Amino acid sequence: MNKGLKIKVSGRITESNFSEYKEAILAQLDGLKAELITDQDFADAKKTIKVCKAAEDEIALAKSYAMEEAVEINDLFCSMDEVLGKLRDEIRLPYTRQVKAEETSRKTAIIKSGSDAVNEFMSGQHAAVKLMDIDLLVFADVAKGKRTLKSMQDSVDNAAAELIANIQRTAELVENNLAVFESIATGYSSLFHDKNNLLIASEGELVATVEGRIAKAKLEERERIEREEREKRAREYATSAAKESMACEEREVSTCNTPAKNANQVVNEQIQPTTESRRYIVTMIVNGTKDQAKEIATVARNATKVNFDGLIESVSLDFMGPG
Repeated sequence: MNKGLKIKVSGRITESNFSEYKEAILAQLDGLKAELITDQDFADAKKTIKVCKAAEDEIALAKSYAMEEAVEINDLFCSMDEVLGKLRDEIRLPYTRQVKAEETSRKTAIIKSGSDAVNEFMSGQHAAVKLMDIDLLVFADVAKGKRTLKSMQDSVDNAAAELIANIQRTAELVENNLAVFESIATGYSSLFHDKNNLLIASEGELVATVEGRIAKAKLEERERIEREEREKRAREYATSAAKESMACEEREVSTCNTPAKNANQVVNEQIQPTTESRRYIVTMIVNGTKDQAKEIATVARNATKVNFDGLIESVSLDFMGPG
């Protein structure tokens, strides 16, 4: 870029090629681009920055030597300052800002390329796979400290490949778990609103959870059916007893064979207990659950009040079973 600056002074300038040096420098500066656009522009700018810095250092050093040898060389120094200003303010600093901005832009693009690759791969996965916790900040971390854009790109590509491999392993797990789930949970989809969360668990955890929920649901359904059956039988018994009582009341015949008919005749005819009446205790033993025994005893008590109210002195319910 220059011929090599030489200045010697001894009270006056005894030797200097600075005029030629200046013309050569300024001529080359006039041919430089103010705005960097292409990759080659940026590559050339990096070289120019180094040359400008070297020229600045060379002029400053020559000026220092000249100042040591002479005092009144103001014109020379002014010219030197002129060149220094152009090197620094018009070329090196603007180029430096543009180069740094471009490098920052490219670093950002490289980091983003890693995130884009992972997001694109994830977009085609099952909804359960998308529940994975993916740390996309890893790309900024691996890009730190890299001296070249290529080494930075390589680090980001490697990190993206590792994340994609993890996603692929999870996708395979989900595919396997989905087949297992469909084979054991058919007909019970309402129990698994968190299905996607279950699909990313281990197969053992999935099977244990699914089978546990289904077993609980079956037990609850069985208990509901049994409860409804007991309630139905109790209603039918009460209805039958009421109908029989009404039939006995309507028939004024002595051939009614049920205790309810005889009891109603006694009540309707207002027959009071005679000296031949005796007090009897009737005990009912129920083989069943406590709840079943309670229901049967309640129905029996209500039925006796309806059909034998004139003969019943009192009704008490005793439970001798456990609980």
